[in-house]
Amino acid sequence: MIPSPGEDANVPGAVHAAKSALRARLLERRRARSEAERTACERAVSHALLAAPELRSARCVAAYAAVGPEPSVEPVLDALAAAGVRVLLPVLQEGLDVEWAERPTTGHGLVASSVRRTLREPAGPSLGVDAVATADVVLAPALAAGRDGTRLGRGGGSYDRALRRVSPSALVVAVVWEDELLDTVPTEPHDVRVGAVATPHGVLRLPTA
Repeated sequence: MIPSPGEDANVPGAVHAAKSALRARLLERRRARSEAERTACERAVSHALLAAPELRSARCVAAYAAVGPEPSVEPVLDALAAAGVRVLLPVLQEGLDVEWAERPTTGHGLVASSVRRTLREPAGPSLGVDAVATADVVLAPALAAGRDGTRLGRGGGSYDRALRRVSPSALVVAVVWEDELLDTVPTEPHDVRVGAVATPHGVLRLPTA
């Protein structure tokens, strides 16, 4: 069990250190998962998301293309696209801000990011940074999420910038493995909270402040 941050996590330097240490442990754990485990868990996450009423009624969904051991949502995006739902994916910019572009009908049309080659992005025209405001649901990558709505990202701040532009009526869902759902994760003032967490065990709606 990964511990929650200690009482000194209110100190900015301590928060940063706690986040870095937690990221390292989570990434090591992700890399240790077998391919069979990842496949089974991704199938369960996809089933849970597609059963969520918010996705079933969505007209536009902003999501991500998984990298490495991140939980993939490709089956969800394929199903949404087949149903006529508009799907947006991030396009990373030099300053680490995020613009958005429409996902091809399937994920096979993605190309390597010009900013970070490990990322996959749509090759189509950019819709700008504010396109995420048109999404009814946002599926956000995370290394961990708390039951209090806190979210731990990779540390670049790209998604926190993007999530500030999301419509107040949209549901933001952090997608994580089951053991990455914690009571809370270390946060700083710029970190944006989420409204739900998706794991292989289902979609947990979180209380709003």
